[in-house]
Amino acid sequence: MDKSRRVVMTTKGEQLFDAHLSIYVNRSKESFVLSEHDHDFVEICYVSEGTGTHYIENQAISVKKGDLFYIPIGVYMRAHLDETLTLPIISKLMNVGERQLQRLIKKATGQTFIQWLQGERISKSCELLQQTNEKVSEIASQVGFQDLKHFHRLFKSKTGVTPGLYRKSF
Repeated sequence: MDKSRRVVMTTKGEQLFDAHLSIYVNRSKESFVLSEHDHDFVEICYVSEGTGTHYIENQAISVKKGDLFYIPIGVYMRAHLDETLTLPIISKLMNVGERQLQRLIKKATGQTFIQWLQGERISKSCELLQQTNEKVSEIASQVGFQDLKHFHRLFKSKTGVTPGLYRKSF
């Protein structure tokens, strides 16, 4: 068995939600141990007491009583990069105001929503350029760019090279 591969369980929303139940409350204690997982819904976490650490992907986030945060906006958006993702769409999905979401993203990433989204799209396109032989135009579409010229311009501004040169360097 390849020990470098990790298993991540995905919790499906239909396991927790139905037409009669629009919210699921998971109460866990500080000593609660949960294996690495992801899910297909947005999770809202509220720390009701104590302090600790919450792990999201590669990040360790210190949390304390009174903290409220959303998981997994980044995970959700990375899984839907090929779709139209706008601040109004994501804020509606999370049931939070656009300005509040913009502030949360800026606080967490140091970037605006658009800067962060573009960075995620370019990062994913770099991964696909390295790992696949797909055409640059197909990759651009897969990460949410409909305008190939815009994709090339943004890719070069973020990486310093064109997508084709980037691929050749691997």
